[in-house]
Amino acid sequence: MEETEEYYSDPRFEYEPATFLKCHSKIRGDKNDRNTKVWACAFEPHPDYPEKTTDLIATCAANSICVIDVKKECMVTKHYAKQAREEFYSVSWSTLFMKDTNKKTIASNILAAAGAQCIVHLIHPCHQVCFFEEKIKMPSKVTITSVQFHPLARTVLCGGFSSGDVYIWDIGQPSFPDYEMKFTCLHKLSIDSEIFTMSFSRHCRTLLAATENGVAAWGLDLSDVNVSTVLKAPKTTNDRIKMWRFNFPLKPGLSSKDYQLVDTVEPIQTGKMIASKCALYGNIYLWDLEEAMQYAEAGGNVKVEPAHTLNYSKTDNYFMSMGSSLMSGLLTCGDDLGNIWLYDLKEVLTLSHKVQQESAVIPWPIVNDVHDQWMVEQKEVVVNKVVVNYNGTYIVAVTNTNLVCIWKKEKGSRRDM
Repeated sequence: MEETEEYYSDPRFEYEPATFLKCHSKIRGDKNDRNTKVWACAFEPHPDYPEKTTDLIATCAANSICVIDVKKECMVTKHYAKQAREEFYSVSWSTLFMKDTNKKTIASNILAAAGAQCIVHLIHPCHQVCFFEEKIKMPSKVTITSVQFHPLARTVLCGGFSSGDVYIWDIGQPSFPDYEMKFTCLHKLSIDSEIFTMSFSRHCRTLLAATENGVAAWGLDLSDVNVSTVLKAPKTTNDRIKMWRFNFPLKPGLSSKDYQLVDTVEPIQTGKMIASKCALYGNIYLWDLEEAMQYAEAGGNVKVEPAHTLNYSKTDNYFMSMGSSLMSGLLTCGDDLGNIWLYDLKEVLTLSHKVQQESAVIPWPIVNDVHDQWMVEQKEVVVNKVVVNYNGTYIVAVTNTNLVCIWKKEKGSRRDM
């Protein structure tokens, strides 16, 4: 792979395309598959240092989950769903304290994954086993669009559905090799909007959902997800769990009656600040969640005044999700031309002016592939999700053209981490 002539718009953000992998082909081993959509990816949290990530990243597409080593630039393990028609849309990591073969308790990471068939999969990558599957009874056209582990109550898993339902489960304490566990539904929440992606604000202990009409949020403090407390409580979940709806300044030409489709929502810093992207707006909004919750109107409806508005692609495509990491200070998002947009939050959040330009754009590279196995035109590439590891050394993007794209920070880059 080669750099384009004007490869970097800012020398502080010097990333080179390390390797682009095609590991989710619907037909095993098919290197010519350019149509499988890779929907999501997530770096593995470091089991001993939660603020860091390892070199492993999980990706999902079609009926498979892959775990890839970005440093070694190779796939480590792969899980196939039993259902050939499964389409995984989301993955989430959690670090649990599990007993190993010697009965010693260690910190170990598991993966949750779900998608079109409404089946929750729990995977233990280091032992290459899917140890649990649970079919959630829903109408035939409903899908699980997002799964998200609670970052503090690590056995609590949240599932968002296209129907607007949100399930909160506790998976218990599975341990190798038998993985005995109880899968308990703690809460069922619902809104009147389709859910696209979810994330969690650690600072506000709040579950966030990007929906077809703004951002929805639920307060999920530790007391709200404590199994013994919840199971003794009355089953009036929607009354007990506080909820908010957040909307943003309208795009010129739209009225308050128009739906405001938010396709991605991402906590930044520790989650006090939130980044949201309204489809077709050409902007990313940064706003203070804690402040917005305090000034909620009756019924929890909040008109948010963004602290900063970041310039973004004027694309007319939806569902390109953001990613960030605390230590790197970077916010990232792709577009429908294979580009990766970078925002230096350490700089953005210190500037007084509200409207700001992107810090850099990494364009789709010129690709030399002598076998022409995955050559695609720039205009064909939609970047569905971008994530960055804890210190900004690696950026990973997944596309609608069956590619997992690993970008590596160039040595000698002048950006301070």
